[in-house]
Amino acid sequence: MKITLIISINLFILIQCSFSQYPSNAAEKIVSKVTFDTIFYKSGAISKIIPFRYGKMDGEQKWYCENGDILQYINYKDDKRDGPWIEYYDYGYYKETGFYLNDARDSIWIENYYNKQIKSCLLYTSDAADE
Repeated sequence: MKITLIISINLFILIQCSFSQYPSNAAEKIVSKVTFDTIFYKSGAISKIIPFRYGKMDGEQKWYCENGDILQYINYKDDKRDGPWIEYYDYGYYKETGFYLNDARDSIWIENYYNKQIKSCLLYTSDAADE
């Protein structure tokens, strides 16, 4: 009984904290402004999912192989690449990884051969950090 009461209290506090950060209708407003374009292969499998917020690409864009495996992951913010970039080989291993900052390559970018050996490792510095 004591453990159940403690769990119930912790759950109540967790729920209250997570909802108290936002007005009651905030989730409805955010969701209503986000749309997704989904592009399909001729087979009907999903090729790309592109998120838009207020008419601009904004969020996690994902590209898929026809078999459903992820092919590429790109993050956008206000129509610009901003965040991680991950490209995969068809068998699921990383082809290229890096980071974009305000649509410019930033930080370490690693490109791998198909056999998982490193092809290149480059360091980019972006002037976008100063903006």
